[in-house]
Amino acid sequence: MEEEMFPLFDKRGREIGKARRSECHGNPRLIHGVVHLLLFSTDKKRLYLQKRARDKDRYPGYWDTSVGGHMRAGETVKEALAREVEEELGISSNGAEFLYSYIYKDEVESEFVFTHTLVYTDDLGVITPLKREIERGKFFTKDEIERLIKLDKVTPTFLEEYKKLTNMGLI
Repeated sequence: MEEEMFPLFDKRGREIGKARRSECHGNPRLIHGVVHLLLFSTDKKRLYLQKRARDKDRYPGYWDTSVGGHMRAGETVKEALAREVEEELGISSNGAEFLYSYIYKDEVESEFVFTHTLVYTDDLGVITPLKREIERGKFFTKDEIERLIKLDKVTPTFLEEYKKLTNMGLI
């Protein structure tokens, strides 16, 4: 099986090339593309989080953004978002809106994150988490999310997203 290729970005979010997954994971100098979706309840008072499967290589069993995944080389942000939302939650991303982008960097990798938001409605389909990646999912209130943060039960990337959402007054 051929190794997955990721698009590479500069610090301004311009696509500048591509690299293999194995090159990107382990080399923080390579900024590769990632899409995130923040799925809100109909009343916009709760945010859906996924609990990462226990066999994930990074942050197993931690709560994370509603959807998060790597872009594939040759995909647009919109195409990657639609694919990841369908794969991870089994629903449509129709109506998703771009919210912001930023660079997330740690000792292993650097990601250019394209974050979107969507309000869940029944016409998007039934949320069906992908078992091989997601242990389970649930809508959380702000207070419940803050409890998870205090218990160190969320991924660093979700913590970054949560700070941005709080600063924007969206949660």
